[in-house]
Amino acid sequence: MSLKDCCKCATNNQNDDDSFFVGIRFRKGNPEVQFPLGYFSDAELREISEENLRKEILTLFEILSDATLIKNDENSEINFENLNEENETFPFQAYRNVLQNFLEFGYYKEREVIYKQGAHGKIHWGRTIKMTRPIVSGKNLIYLKPIARKVSYNENELITQIHKFCVHDAFEKIGFLYSISETENSYLTFDEELFTAVLNEKISKTFNDRDLQLFYDLQKIVAYLAGKFKSGKMQTDFTFGVKKFHTIWENLIDKILGNLNVGEDKSEFNPNCGWELENKQKYNENKKYAMRPDTLMRYQNENGNYLFIVDSKFYQYGFTQNTNDLPSSGSITKQIAYAKFAEIHHKVKCENPNDAGNRIYNIFILPYNANDDYFANFSKENFQNSFYKIKSIGYAKTDWVNLDERPYHKIYSFLFDLKAVMHRYQKSEETQKEIAENVIKLG
Repeated sequence: MSLKDCCKCATNNQNDDDSFFVGIRFRKGNPEVQFPLGYFSDAELREISEENLRKEILTLFEILSDATLIKNDENSEINFENLNEENETFPFQAYRNVLQNFLEFGYYKEREVIYKQGAHGKIHWGRTIKMTRPIVSGKNLIYLKPIARKVSYNENELITQIHKFCVHDAFEKIGFLYSISETENSYLTFDEELFTAVLNEKISKTFNDRDLQLFYDLQKIVAYLAGKFKSGKMQTDFTFGVKKFHTIWENLIDKILGNLNVGEDKSEFNPNCGWELENKQKYNENKKYAMRPDTLMRYQNENGNYLFIVDSKFYQYGFTQNTNDLPSSGSITKQIAYAKFAEIHHKVKCENPNDAGNRIYNIFILPYNANDDYFANFSKENFQNSFYKIKSIGYAKTDWVNLDERPYHKIYSFLFDLKAVMHRYQKSEETQKEIAENVIKLG
């Protein structure tokens, strides 16, 4: 089976929960990789080379292995789950590290250091001086039989067989991502107690960083496998991914645009609610359930300081061009509430505090595929050098506020290329400046 045969994109079909899934699933030994909605067009997936598709799959798995991208959302946990068992976390990074280590260095070989008199090799002068008698020649001491340090390799040691066992298991699970035809299996059967004891012993006596990392990765695989054997037989069907991609999208954009002053925390911008009941009882809502803006971005130029409140929506508009797939009234109203709260409780630093509301802007960020010709003429003169291929698509508004009263009454909206974001999601002051200056200009 080629990589193309097992890859597709999510469809976000409201009648099919599986259509929102992003990640990898194995069914009867066959892998199925599902990318986020719109990651590939049908034509792109047909034309992409196997090598480039493999790189895109690894990019997806790196995203899914980044714990910082799935925080704060109990519905988007990364799970490697057996179909009929409770979810368990799959150590993808450990599996990947073990395969890459194998491709580069082969199987780990137990090394036993021995010292032998008269042997060829690096002389160990400490042992030579202590254990042999020199010949005196004038002022010189001559050692005719120095002791040399030698390394003995024994491929039948347990640690080598444990390594082979885990490499073979990694090959069966994610080997299709690499150009590996087959791996050698270990003669050992899985024994959690034995494998763990051997690895713990090796870790306690190992100081080589590369070997130490390998042993830690093997430990994670063994710990995972311990819960996957039933009656001595490995369960092979599994799922690794997220039920929905929206939380990851929010956190990707937050990493690129998030920018607060030193000492500021995002939670300070969360509007909280409470009750004053007739019986004089007061009830304050649990802050866990407070409204929370996705991203806050501070920006400063020669005209002053600005605050941008960003809501990242993994909505379909960038892929369907259907206006029904744009953020609706609930999202628009919420953005205005965030900005009003910021204006009242967190005055933007400027010469005139009463002007704070004129320094706050609202933004929507949506994904799109930059290869889609539909958006070719959107904001053509702007963002020409942007890595994320940003497009301005207009602004959202409501009829219950005066649009001219505050800049944040308009929610300026932009498209970011999904692939570009997933390939480089790191803080970008250049992108922050591009967005900020364009919004200020539009406002």
